[in-house]
Amino acid sequence: MSPQAYRSPREWFEAAQRSYDRDHQGCPSCRKSHCVFRSQWGTRIEYYCTACDFSTASDPSTGEALVSPGSKPDFALSLDLLSWARVVGPAPFPAERDAAS
Repeated sequence: MSPQAYRSPREWFEAAQRSYDRDHQGCPSCRKSHCVFRSQWGTRIEYYCTACDFSTASDPSTGEALVSPGSKPDFALSLDLLSWARVVGPAPFPAERDAAS
């Protein structure tokens, strides 16, 4: 496991702030650019990556920081392809059996 996996929620939040500002809405988890949304709810600030589902939030008024690790984009893509393959895969019954019903 990489050293990045052992960051505290606060460290992940700070990394998300830096990546968002320096890397054109970049993600500190998957390292992609133009994929992170920043939102603010009262004093709570959140960062969410659409490429890998990484998210982190911090509320300065409470000092609380949270992080949800993202998944590897290639893994998510392979699951999407498997789902699609099931939908377009062979029918569960032969065509002549469907016609007889």
